[in-house]
Amino acid sequence: MKINLVDFFFALALFVIFLIGKHLIPLSLVGESGFFSLFIFYFLLCFLFFFINKTLLPFLLALLAVPSFLVGEFNVFGVYKIINSLLSVSIIVCIFFLYKKRIDFNRSMLYFSFLLGVYVLLIVFYMFFFRGWGGGERIVMGLNGPITFSRFSLLVCLIVFLYYDGKFKILIALLFFIIGVVMASKGPLLACVISIMYYYVDFKKIRGGRVFGFLFFLLAAFYLIDYFSPRITQFFSDIISFAFSLDASILLSNNNSGSVGARWYEWLHAIEVFRNNPSGIGVGNWSKYGEHLYPHNLILEILVEFGFLGFYLLFIIYYYFLSIKNIKLKAIILFVFLNSLFSGSFVDNSFLFVFLVIGRLGYVRKYN
Repeated sequence: MKINLVDFFFALALFVIFLIGKHLIPLSLVGESGFFSLFIFYFLLCFLFFFINKTLLPFLLALLAVPSFLVGEFNVFGVYKIINSLLSVSIIVCIFFLYKKRIDFNRSMLYFSFLLGVYVLLIVFYMFFFRGWGGGERIVMGLNGPITFSRFSLLVCLIVFLYYDGKFKILIALLFFIIGVVMASKGPLLACVISIMYYYVDFKKIRGGRVFGFLFFLLAAFYLIDYFSPRITQFFSDIISFAFSLDASILLSNNNSGSVGARWYEWLHAIEVFRNNPSGIGVGNWSKYGEHLYPHNLILEILVEFGFLGFYLLFIIYYYFLSIKNIKLKAIILFVFLNSLFSGSFVDNSFLFVFLVIGRLGYVRKYN
């Protein structure tokens, strides 16, 4: 197969940003040179202003961060996560305006999934044969923790499921689904299942062989989850029980009491902090109020740090999502967004802004 260099270059940029986007400007460099970091921030702010009609979301994010950087103590983590998020989006914007009419997004997504898939398989191969990893253990995989690595694998699964039309589509998707499952991370798995269901809910997709393929995928996925990670099967069972009983204690019991319980109480604390500080606590200041650097929920992170003005940022995110006509891209965005509700900070979830801006730039044609 002949490789289109423009599409591959775009996919390579997406891959690099997705893999190391939060390290484009290291945290140590931000701490050592506050002046340099703020210079980069204001440069990106001015750059995004020139494309504000297409990039209102990242520009608004930068604008809301300005008061935090002008007033009060210099917050290294706050500056770090904002400038890396903005830099990731700005790189994609530059590439778009350079190659706007030559990029085939569907082909670029397949190239991107190939690059990410090769990375995932190489790390699994290395960990299995040289580090004795047998699956099910929540350990660091390559450059990433178990949750992030699970996201990578399940995103490859989702892209293959949505964009690839080859003979072994289901088998390839299931391979990366299995890798995601054995990482025993509930959030990415739940996001993947919901995103696939969202894609098929669209009435244009529910017909003939597509339904059979979808049902086969769900059936195989259920048995794979139960075989490789019974604790996740229990988690889904608890979600169903909670839906019928509305008893929140179900989600905080058994194997869920650790990750779900800790996040639940941190979310409740974040809501209380927001109520007491409606104008916001400032970018990167959550560690002064909670046990971690961020509350493990993007919506709460926005509201707590930006205050009531964060509602406007959330509205723009929602508006961008609704304005995108490509159902496949919307399913990908939904996957990234749902992941942001369970783990990661702004900078960990910067790909949400990248994909939203890609959709907003308008060269992704509606799926027919």
